[in-house]
Amino acid sequence: MKENNTKNKIDSKVVLDSGKFIKFLPDTNTLFAYLNSNNQFHYEAKSSIDALNLKTNVWILVSHLSIGEFLSHRNLIGRGTYSIKRTIDVLIKFLDSLNRHLYGGVALNSDTIIKRYKKHSKHRKFTSAGFIDFMLLVQAEEISNARILTCDKNMYKCGKSVLGEKIYYLPNNSKDIKSDYPRLMLEIQNDFNKVGSQK
Repeated sequence: MKENNTKNKIDSKVVLDSGKFIKFLPDTNTLFAYLNSNNQFHYEAKSSIDALNLKTNVWILVSHLSIGEFLSHRNLIGRGTYSIKRTIDVLIKFLDSLNRHLYGGVALNSDTIIKRYKKHSKHRKFTSAGFIDFMLLVQAEEISNARILTCDKNMYKCGKSVLGEKIYYLPNNSKDIKSDYPRLMLEIQNDFNKVGSQK
C-alpha cells in the first residue's frame, strides 16, 4: 500500500502493521455503490464509508486490484459515458475526500499468487472466490486489523469462511444473507471498543 494523503503524514508500514488502526478495504462494487446515487446499495455504501471517514483510528485501503477493476467497469459509475480520464478524475476525487487512506498492494507475480492459493488450499469456499475477490480477501487477511466492505453476495459467502466477523455485507435488502450494516454502524458508534485492539 502507498500513501496518497497530505492530511495525515504517516509511514504506510506503520499503518498496515499496527493493531491500533482499523483498516477497511471496500471492494469495487462498494466503490461503485458509493459513487453512483442510482445504485441499489448506494445508501449503505455511502453512509458506511462516510461514517468510517470520520473516525480518527480508521484508514480506508483501496487495492490496486480494485482500481484496475474500477477503470475496467467504469460504465457502473453512473449515467453517461466515462472516459478513462474522467474515471481517473472521479477516483482521485474520491480518494482526496478521504481523511486517511492508502492505495496499492503487494506486487503480484506467479510466486505470490501460488503462495496465497497454497496457503488456503484447505479452504475450499475461500478459494472458490473469483481471482480478484480472492486476492482482496487474502490482502485483508494479511493486514493487521483489516476488514472488507462488500455488496457482493458471493464474495461475502467465500470470505466469511476465513475472515469471519472481519467481512461486512452491506445490503439491507437481501433475502438469503443477513446484512452486516447494522453491526458496522453499531461498531462505529461504539468507536470499535471491542475490535480496536485486535491484531
